[in-house]
Amino acid sequence: MNRILATLFISFLLPFGMVAQEILTNSTIIDLVKVGLDDEIITAKIKSSYNQFSTDTDSLLKLKASGVSNLVISSMLAAASNPNLVYSDPNDILAPHSGGIYYLEGEKLKKLEYTAYTGGKSSGRLLQNMTYGLTQTKNKLVLGGANSRQHFSGLSELYFYAETSDQSSFSGYDIASPNSFVLVKLDKTSNTRELEIGSANIIASNVGINGDQTVQFDFDEIAAGIYRVYFSEALAPGEYAFLHAAYLSVYVSSGMSSVGGQNRAFDFSIE
Repeated sequence: MNRILATLFISFLLPFGMVAQEILTNSTIIDLVKVGLDDEIITAKIKSSYNQFSTDTDSLLKLKASGVSNLVISSMLAAASNPNLVYSDPNDILAPHSGGIYYLEGEKLKKLEYTAYTGGKSSGRLLQNMTYGLTQTKNKLVLGGANSRQHFSGLSELYFYAETSDQSSFSGYDIASPNSFVLVKLDKTSNTRELEIGSANIIASNVGINGDQTVQFDFDEIAAGIYRVYFSEALAPGEYAFLHAAYLSVYVSSGMSSVGGQNRAFDFSIE
């Protein structure tokens, strides 16, 4: 009879997704044991529900003292180590998130999306030819559009989430720490946003981001792999982007440009 009851319970439970909105805790499991549900039913529920189980030694002793079987405790331990079953509040800053850069909009935590830059340009080449190579040309990274699609009236802090070993670097190209990034203020034209990344003349050449366009920021590691990035001064209105320094590569020659590395700019506008 108990086996039939378990089968009927599971058959009813799973199709309707009852467990999708429920979060199991140690207390929930103890309550299910106290009302006499079989281990079969309880373990089925554990395997199909989100959980916030406590599995430290004291919690396990309390479970055992409350009559929870070894089979159920084993199922709890397995579920507590399964990232697909452990409940994580998407708006909790300290909860695990996929690698990337996030910001708070009210009480909601949202990801800062990136824009791919597709090329660069060189300016001052005509004047350089007229001065026999003495005048510098400037090489620039170019983002399409005069404004970012992501707008803020003010931005006091952001959150960097390091990618774990099982995540693809595609989400934020090897986000490990804010130290890997540089924040820049982009020059705005009628239909593009630009960043000077080098200059050259017949005598010398320079490669690197124009220091006048870099913006200082500070950060603290508030939990393992979670960083709060903040600014000592409010960001002035304009166009900004976080760039991963290790992948910044644009080559400009004879009016042609190409991009190397992972060409992603985490861009935003301050209004």
